[in-house]
Amino acid sequence: MPSYREIFVSSPDPFERGLQHGKQASEEIKQVIAGYQQLFLKETGYSWGEVVELAKGFTAYLTGKMDDLLEEAKGIAQGAGVPFEEIMVLNTRYELLKFPKAAHECTGFAVLPEASEKGETIMGQNWDTMDFVGKGVYVLHIDEGNGTRILGLTEPGQLIRNGMNSYGISVNSMNLLSIYDKAEAGVPTNFARRRILQAHNFEEAEALVRSFQFPVSCNYFIGSREGIAADFEATPEEVFQVLPQNGVLGHGNDFVIDPSVDRDFRSFRHFRGQRLHRLLLEKGGGITPEYIQQCLRDHYRHPLSVCNHTGEKEGEYGLHTIASMLYCLDRECAYICRDNPCVGTYECYQL
Repeated sequence: MPSYREIFVSSPDPFERGLQHGKQASEEIKQVIAGYQQLFLKETGYSWGEVVELAKGFTAYLTGKMDDLLEEAKGIAQGAGVPFEEIMVLNTRYELLKFPKAAHECTGFAVLPEASEKGETIMGQNWDTMDFVGKGVYVLHIDEGNGTRILGLTEPGQLIRNGMNSYGISVNSMNLLSIYDKAEAGVPTNFARRRILQAHNFEEAEALVRSFQFPVSCNYFIGSREGIAADFEATPEEVFQVLPQNGVLGHGNDFVIDPSVDRDFRSFRHFRGQRLHRLLLEKGGGITPEYIQQCLRDHYRHPLSVCNHTGEKEGEYGLHTIASMLYCLDRECAYICRDNPCVGTYECYQL
């Protein structure tokens, strides 16, 4: 049996899609809200009421720009029986937790046809975050009724975390910290990723990333079954593009194009992205999903390794790999493993 619960939503109406989502995930949404209430107080000193007020700024910014996705978020709230403002906190938690600090989360990859054994495009990542979040994660299937179908993994109540669509577009993301990050509203990462997963081709997806005004930095790892992929190191001031080398690309939480904009450049460096990139290069031309899974289990520089174990002793708020995924764009399926891939099993989920 698959390790993740699957939630299916289908409607051309955004609010109805959200309503279906919220009803099915009500318990998980309420549990993760309780977890974030404690986390925000612990990490930022903000009360939950203060956090809700901060999230309202994003709602105001998105009004008139992404009204359909706001309607979907409102539907999630009504279906789950929670205030809309709290669903907005869940969808802006990445931005709201950036200050005064943020964790170094996730390692992503791209494998293009020239590097794969069967001439296919495979995208994915190890998703590193807190244990209390991982307990509620589920696989989300979205059918917008217009030809756009999405398969992805998400935190409870979020529009999406990462995924692929019926047009062969995939998006994954990894945390970045830059000197340009601002404590103000803009396009939140969850809204950006959900919009990208409505794109029909790579060109459209890239144009979206470059059109957004981001309040804080983030990696947007985008691939297409056209055989194209790139990582976009997005900051509030500029979007840098990192291209594959010999058909592969690995990236973590460091700025590659211009390290001087990295907020942690002088105090902290890690090598998960570089390590994954090297492992993929070693198998160039013969990469299979099974080999990628082996790479995602790598423990070089453990515990701060590709398969991340850094916070396992910290309990509910400890950081580690809570999920590992491969989006096989030509096969229209995802291989997803719950928890650290060194101890878990990859299960196949069809788009």
